[in-house]
Amino acid sequence: MRFIISAIVILMVVLVLGVSSAHARVLNVNTSQTLQTALNTAVAGDEIVLADGTYVGQFTINRNAGTPSNPIIVRAENKHKAILEGNPSCKWFNNGLTIYRSYWKIQDLRMR
Repeated sequence: MRFIISAIVILMVVLVLGVSSAHARVLNVNTSQTLQTALNTAVAGDEIVLADGTYVGQFTINRNAGTPSNPIIVRAENKHKAILEGNPSCKWFNNGLTIYRSYWKIQDLRMR
């Protein structure tokens, strides 16, 4: 009986640890389209890594939020080598990035 209880406890620990780390992903992007897709699908703990280059568009973070202990991180693969550039064809609104959700960290990107 003691063996069965120990096995159940170990199984529960493995399941809890497995579930908590299952959501943390690294989403590598290299186009404007894949960037917006990553922004739409990222969940707490994920990290979006932008390859070197310029990403033109009006990118919006309006789906999921991170948490205080598991923010969603958006960063350049190489410091300041990924550039977010607003859409110059829009005469009213050309922000490169608009954030509507909490606990997102933006790191090492250049904005134009």
